[in-house]
Amino acid sequence: MATSSSDLVTHLKACNIFVGVDVKYYMSIINDIENGKLEMTNSSLENAKINRVKDVLSDIKRGKRTTLKPLEFECNHCGGNVRFYSRAQEYSCLECKAKVTAHADLMPKGTLVSKRFARIRVQLHNELDELWRTGEMTRNEVYQKLSKKISHHPSMAAHIGNVSTNEDVALYYHAIIQLRSESIVKQ
Repeated sequence: MATSSSDLVTHLKACNIFVGVDVKYYMSIINDIENGKLEMTNSSLENAKINRVKDVLSDIKRGKRTTLKPLEFECNHCGGNVRFYSRAQEYSCLECKAKVTAHADLMPKGTLVSKRFARIRVQLHNELDELWRTGEMTRNEVYQKLSKKISHHPSMAAHIGNVSTNEDVALYYHAIIQLRSESIVKQ
């Protein structure tokens, strides 16, 4: 029997771990698992996230309580060991010091990056958030439109947490500027 988003939410709430969970992400992985389409990747981080969802799904199927622990993965920059720091709610590479903050469910909010790129991500988010805070579009609509602008693949979701190169910054920044100009034209 297929697992619904309602099943997922009910389970996570019963385990007191619902806050901070990206239900859409979990469900996309669950659907791929249940439809036999899931493929592991070259990314230690992505595989750790997939394994987290597999564990939650297994717990749902067995009626077992889920307990979340920090993910274990290698640094996407240097291959070094990554450690979770609960006080800062972040993962950090012990070798190159790249970092990424985590959601309440201990899932990283993106890939590990330097302090410089972490600041750039915050700036991009601030620019993007202005678009939906005006009330002309919902947050979801803004992200859908951004996804279409940055991706050649329509189902690939925009995620500022994966911005980690100068090319990514330029791509996202120009897409945000285009969205802003389209929003101004509509007024």
